[in-house]
Amino acid sequence: MKRKPNASMAACRSGIAVLLLSAAAVCQTQATGQYSPGRSSSGSFGQSGSNSIGIQLPAAGAYSGSVPEGKATGTVLELDFTGAIDRGLRNNLGLLLESDNTLAARGARWQELSALLPNVSAQVSENAAQINLQAMGLKFPGFPIIIGPYGFSDARAYLSQSV
Repeated sequence: MKRKPNASMAACRSGIAVLLLSAAAVCQTQATGQYSPGRSSSGSFGQSGSNSIGIQLPAAGAYSGSVPEGKATGTVLELDFTGAIDRGLRNNLGLLLESDNTLAARGARWQELSALLPNVSAQVSENAAQINLQAMGLKFPGFPIIIGPYGFSDARAYLSQSV
């Protein structure tokens, strides 16, 4: 039984297509399970993944990117090795963000510790007044109708401590 050349060619093509699609699906599932970029906020410094060949991939996101410094010019900037390292450390976005996060964490820590300290407050008031006895309905013979002006001062201190 002879096959037509077109039928055998179509069968070969469909077999190759199925093989390629299944290989791509296997590679996709392996790569997804091994490497997860972009997890920089949870402290993934030093995490790395490997591809199907076994090559180590660097952790992405933690210290990638930089902050521009100065104006862009058309001239070539000559750098030696230490100058390049200094520029890289000074302008690295990851280091700058980690520095900000460290300061924010330090501030939050001080705020939490301040709740353990006692709270002290003070209040001072001074008042001058006079009383009209006739307006209050009191009348004493030989006694003045208006008493005052007289003054009084009040100073208080409050202390509270959480236990």
